[in-house]
Amino acid sequence: MSHYIPSTEKYPIVYYVNLFYKIFIPAVLGPMVLFVLSDIARRLINRRKGAAHS
Repeated sequence: MSHYIPSTEKYPIVYYVNLFYKIFIPAVLGPMVLFVLSDIARRLINRRKGAAHS
């Protein structure tokens, strides 16, 4: 199978699983990266505010 390119006619399960992962992985990792970056930004803001109030 390694010399065939999966398509809807040949190896449709492989084609659709590959398509699913091409959509699913970025859909999960994208928001997770945004969450981590926003958490880092919030921690930095809180740290600066805490230093300014002391």
